Parts: sequence; structure tokens; C-alpha cells
Amino acid sequence: METAQEVLKACTVNGKIVKLPDVQLNKPLYGEVKRTLRKIGGEWRGGKIAGFVFEQDPSELLAEVAAGVKRNLQQEFQFFETNPILSDQLVALANIQHTENKLLEPSAGRGALVKAIQRAYSHAIVDCYELQEMNRTILSALPGVNILGEDFMDAKPIGLYDRIVANPPFKNNQDIKHVFRMFCHLKKGGRVVSVVSRFWQENTGRQENEFKKWLGLVPHEKIDLKPGEFKASGTNVATSILVIDKP
Repeated sequence: METAQEVLKACTVNGKIVKLPDVQLNKPLYGEVKRTLRKIGGEWRGGKIAGFVFEQDPSELLAEVAAGVKRNLQQEFQFFETNPILSDQLVALANIQHTENKLLEPSAGRGALVKAIQRAYSHAIVDCYELQEMNRTILSALPGVNILGEDFMDAKPIGLYDRIVANPPFKNNQDIKHVFRMFCHLKKGGRVVSVVSRFWQENTGRQENEFKKWLGLVPHEKIDLKPGEFKASGTNVATSILVIDKP
């Protein structure tokens, strides 16, 4: 076998595990195969498993990459998981008053922020949206999760929520679009706490300027995060936290 595609076509699927063919692969070829499988959600696990483990049946994704389709789920869905320390910080800033508060996580990923909410408020129920099917499968297994749909931006804002805690996608100003939409979903007296990139702060396009103008009209606090906050999740984008209250 001389190409990654040949290796991928020879892989076998056993439940949620992809097994490599029983042949010796040179280091560069193995590296390419490993990167491809990781980009579709696989993580190598040695020992008795000795395969790439996925959160759900990887057969369809494996067939795509074996056919030469380029996939990178992290980039496609802009999923960069929030670490536990930052998750707890966001929840503390949300200042949830009691478990009867109506709570939303609009880009819930695999539930990092949901878990942080429940560490602080063990009986909390959190409404969630999540684009990625694999992540919705993980979310559905967590206690206290109410999955309302896939794309939060398709949801009609009706001023329902007391607190919204989020780490939305950043690409193409999605973060500031999400934050404004989150604000529209708040009750009066509600609060949004969201991670955002610093792109809107450093640029002067129409969308960035409109967001800055709007932000100046509402009570808010901006907290810059240290460099590399999301390095372990796969991105070095500079980030901040926005805390916004709805009068």
C-alpha cells in the first residue's frame, strides 16, 4: 500500500472502532492516515483495542475519506471544546440565581458548559442546540440536557431565557452574530456570557462596527483571555469573554 486512500479503503469497522489493515506502514504514510482519521473524529487507543475509536459508527465518514473526500469536522463545525477551568469561569460569571432559571447553551458541543453548569447547580436543566450529529449523540446521554434542535440561528427568539452561556463558532463573524441573537433570546434582566474571538475588536468592517455600536448601548463587560486558551482544542485564536445584561 502506497497511499493513504489505499490504506483507508482496507480499514475495517467494528462498532465504533476503525482497525488499520494488518500491514507495515512507513512513518509518513501512517502519519497521513492518522491525521485523516482524527479529522473525522477518531482517536487512537492502543492495548487490546488497537484502533481508532469514534463516538458513533464511523462507516459513512470512513467511506468518504477513503474515496478521497477531504473532511475536517472540527473546522467544518468550528468545534473547539471549552476546557473545564474556563467553563467554570463562564458559569460563575453567569451568576445563575437558582435552578429555576431558564438556561440555554446554543452551541453545546459535547457538553463542556452543560457539565460546568451542573457542577454548580446539580439539578439544572439546560436547553441546547448543536449542529454536529456526533456531538448531539454525546449530549443526549448527559443528564439535564434538553436538545431543541441543530442550528441555534434558525430558532425564533422569544425572550425566554434567564441565562445563556456559550462558546459559539468564530469563523466569518459567527461569534458576534450568535451573541446578538442570544441577546434577543433573553428575558429582561437576563444575562449572556459568551466566548468571542477578538477579530471584531481589531477590524472595522460593517459587521464589526455595527456590533461595536450596539454593544456600546447595552450593559456589558469584556474580559480578555490569556493567549492559547484553546490551543489544546486545536486553535490559537485570541479570545475574550463578553458578559452582557439585558435591561
